[in-house]
Amino acid sequence: MTVVRPPAVATWLLRRLGRRERLESLAGDLWEEHQQRRSSVWYWRQVVAAIALGACQDVRDHTWLTVRAVLIGYGVLWLHFSLLVQPTTSFLNEYYLSLPPGIRGPVFFILLAVVPWAGTGWVVGRLHRSHLAAVVLAVTVFVFLPMVFPELARKVANALDHPRYVPALAAQVWQH
Repeated sequence: MTVVRPPAVATWLLRRLGRRERLESLAGDLWEEHQQRRSSVWYWRQVVAAIALGACQDVRDHTWLTVRAVLIGYGVLWLHFSLLVQPTTSFLNEYYLSLPPGIRGPVFFILLAVVPWAGTGWVVGRLHRSHLAAVVLAVTVFVFLPMVFPELARKVANALDHPRYVPALAAQVWQH
């Protein structure tokens, strides 16, 4: 019998971000199912679902830890923009205008989106190592999604406020 290995990156992510309580048994079950000719796509879906469900359970079980992580996320972003971006605006403008027009967009995106997101995720993750997936998921949902998708954030808030708004939220999510 040929041994078919599951995707190594997916297994690494599961071991790194999965919930610790049943991690070994879950990894073993997924490995066995994958050996019985399940596809790599199936394996990836199971890993992503396990990480997301475990993170949601962690958020529910550790509410105050999650609130602290979200507040730290907002604080790191505030520090980034108030201490790094605002004082260096004239330098950034000068540097930005010296770039060729085709490169300006990616540089702007990296400085104002990628660096703050990655930095915030890193700081929050380092401060909450035992619940890494949960706090990074919470910061993503409560800090970054409202910035990127304000209409979706409004619909999530409405759905949390009253169940009659859940169909509108589901329609928005399934459109993307």
